[in-house]
Amino acid sequence: MFKRVIWTGVGYGLGVGSSVLVQRKVKRTVTKTVERYTPAQLREQAAAKGRAVVDKAKVATIELRAVAKDASLFAGERQAG
Repeated sequence: MFKRVIWTGVGYGLGVGSSVLVQRKVKRTVTKTVERYTPAQLREQAAAKGRAVVDKAKVATIELRAVAKDASLFAGERQAG
């Protein structure tokens, strides 16, 4: 009978302890998620991605102009030669 009381107490203790730990973990996760997806954070992320796209487009334009210039020079050499 005494063993049953002890194991029942251990079970209750572990149940309460695990519930507290799970609640703390969920609260931390929710806090991090809310901080990550606030309007200010979203605005900063969108602006950064937009700047990255613009920078890539500028690089692609410069490379395209260089290739077009080389192609026109090559075509001019072929016609002259």
